[in-house]
Amino acid sequence: MPRDANHTIHIIHCQDSPTPGIRPAATECAVLARKRINSLPLHPIVWRLETFASLAAARRAETTTSIVANAGRRIWLITLATKRQRSFADSDFVAEVGPISIPRARRYDIIVGEAYARPGASTRVHTHPGPEAWYVMNGQQCLETPHGVLRAAAGQGSFVAAETPMKLNVVGTSNRDALFFEVGDAAQPWTTASKWQSTGRCGSR
Repeated sequence: MPRDANHTIHIIHCQDSPTPGIRPAATECAVLARKRINSLPLHPIVWRLETFASLAAARRAETTTSIVANAGRRIWLITLATKRQRSFADSDFVAEVGPISIPRARRYDIIVGEAYARPGASTRVHTHPGPEAWYVMNGQQCLETPHGVLRAAAGQGSFVAAETPMKLNVVGTSNRDALFFEVGDAAQPWTTASKWQSTGRCGSR
């Protein structure tokens, strides 16, 4: 079970950023932006991550399924898109995370956030109405679910299916800085506590 230097469990709490698109330095986890959409891109669907030299350039490339964020000293355009699509507008392609399967709904909410936490920190056990995905900018994480563990390190992405009970753990020796993304039914809460119990398979490695 993750513990800090004082031998107490450190749970990561996430809140909406008071400055859209930016995580306050004193906040370890922040929802950077939320966007409601009425339809999804054509399949196969992925999260496309690109960086831009300026905020203005990212804004020019923004679509109805994009969110612009400033994280890890880079300007990001994070887009729910069809696999292999590109902006081709002064962007540097970073990664595609997916393909993901999104349960059908009348409307969808896109949630994009950033979490920065020290080794040993973890989230509470929870679920989302849609798939959740991550792109790790620094450090390492281990996600425990009833189906096993999913590890990701700097430069890697990962994702889990909708309604999957999960507990995310920061592992390794470096602070973990990651972007996270969720898209799901707008009529449901974006995150819900789960009664599933972690068995500690992520350990502290």
